[in-house]
Amino acid sequence: MINIKESIIPSVSLGGVILGEHIGRYEYLLDKHVVKYVQDAIFSVKYKFPDYHLSISVDVRNGSIYKITAHSGYIGGMNGIFIGDPVIKIPKSFIYDDCDEGYMDKNMDGVIIQTDIDDPLPEELANAKVGIIAVFLPSAFKLSSERSNRENA
Repeated sequence: MINIKESIIPSVSLGGVILGEHIGRYEYLLDKHVVKYVQDAIFSVKYKFPDYHLSISVDVRNGSIYKITAHSGYIGGMNGIFIGDPVIKIPKSFIYDDCDEGYMDKNMDGVIIQTDIDDPLPEELANAKVGIIAVFLPSAFKLSSERSNRENA
């Protein structure tokens, strides 16, 4: 069951949905609560659950959930950070990454915090708010060459 008050746990879960699980486990939600889904990459579909203020990204090759995103209206937080908080509340260990357009902590895999401003200019960040918090499987975003090197080591 999805719970919008549930804590956000990097690399693990958001809203009670667990990363790495098969989307079939949440089939009851797909029938009743998905307003739309979009193919957002060649092997990826994103299911949007507006009633729960979250979206779930799935690898269509195996049905595995690899990313879960909390949107405006989600109540749970991550280590005291909540959707709508000013970005100054984000710990200093999180650095803004222009490529990913979000705050990431190099010592904490599996989470990105994005602002409510799309592609903000540096001077806009000071007044921005937390727009979304997403958790993901770090392995889903590794290059295949990185995985091969790790497996062969």
